[in-house]
Amino acid sequence: MLSKENGAALKAASLLNYTLIAVVLILSVSVTVLGLRLSAHSKIDKRTLIPPQIDRAFSISNAHVDNEYLALMAEWWVHLKFNVTPSNVNRQFNQLITYVPSQYWSSLQDKLLREAQFIEDNDVTSFFEINKVAADNESMKIRVDGVLNKTVGGRSLEPETVTYILQAGYPNGLIELHTIAKEVPL
Repeated sequence: MLSKENGAALKAASLLNYTLIAVVLILSVSVTVLGLRLSAHSKIDKRTLIPPQIDRAFSISNAHVDNEYLALMAEWWVHLKFNVTPSNVNRQFNQLITYVPSQYWSSLQDKLLREAQFIEDNDVTSFFEINKVAADNESMKIRVDGVLNKTVGGRSLEPETVTYILQAGYPNGLIELHTIAKEVPL
């Protein structure tokens, strides 16, 4: 009788072992699938970030930015570069350089240092009024049209209608400014 009870207990234990193995395999497959889906979702998940000044909605992901975000960042960069006085030029340019990647940093820093010194020495004040911003998130180029107003030594200069082309980058989810160039009309 003892062997019949042992046989039944062994069958029950064996069935329980097979059930536990099946549950562990199902849970392992489920965890693996959920992990892969979470990993894929994190790459396309959009986040909303706030640039220094915001007046409209925009979205970005780990790989792409939309045109609205590029336009807002271009407005901020143009503000830092062209809305300067002798007392704030160093702070503005130091903030601007933080958006520039290391491979462009040395050449731009020299140019900004020379401009800052000129602005301080000649009491230059400038203000850029933006009329239109057109961004292209495929090429990461932004076109900014507006009017540049300047005073030198307290004397106002004639306002200048100008267009600046900004080249940006977005490697690894980090916005970068590569160049700000004045568009030369043909």
